[in-house]
Amino acid sequence: MVAIRNEKIEMEEALKNKIEFICSFCGTTSTIYNGSIKIIEHTNLVYTK
Repeated sequence: MVAIRNEKIEMEEALKNKIEFICSFCGTTSTIYNGSIKIIEHTNLVYTK
């Protein structure tokens, strides 16, 4: 039987601040989404969203 484990990915505030600083320097806006990762147990397959 295949077991799939879902985990949420949270971005650190320091990384968000760096991305927003770079985007403001370039004159663009950023959209940051929190994603998730799906791990299929006992394999090396990982899917990110």
